[in-house]
Amino acid sequence: MTIANMITSLRILFVPALFIGANHKLGSVVWIVAAITDFLDGWIARTYKQQSALGELLDPIADKIIMAAGLVLVNRQYPHYWLLIPSIIIMIRDFYITKKRIVEYRQYRSIQTLSVTKLSKMKTMVLFIGILSLLIAHDTNNKLVFTIGCMLIYVSVIVSTYTLINFMRVFKVTKDTHELRE
Repeated sequence: MTIANMITSLRILFVPALFIGANHKLGSVVWIVAAITDFLDGWIARTYKQQSALGELLDPIADKIIMAAGLVLVNRQYPHYWLLIPSIIIMIRDFYITKKRIVEYRQYRSIQTLSVTKLSKMKTMVLFIGILSLLIAHDTNNKLVFTIGCMLIYVSVIVSTYTLINFMRVFKVTKDTHELRE
């Protein structure tokens, strides 16, 4: 396992820390560390030529696990349908795409045809900032940060829906292509 893949795996281990503590300040710190590791593992993989099919699979899975945990945490802080519904949409989209990537990896030991798009990476960054904003707003009672966090969650759900539709198109073409090869 490469250093980049180890850092990616470490991000998954951060998830339990999101749920420790009554004031959620630890959750905010964990989100910052997770964001740094998300950047760091990709940078290490590219810089030191440690890119691998396993890393291409693990990195988005780690992102989706930490995002889902963050959305659960935020929904515990703000138990309202206006936050729950976009959170569910994002999580369903993320787990659907992850399932398809795992299936492709198991069948072909590659996910190159279903690799992460730049728009999906942008969605992940916006969602990271949105969740982090809501964590900070909860601890500081800052209404502006809360509003920004909510807006970013809604931007994320719009981009998530768009990228899901695009992914489904690509997956159908990819599936047809794989069937032709076999």
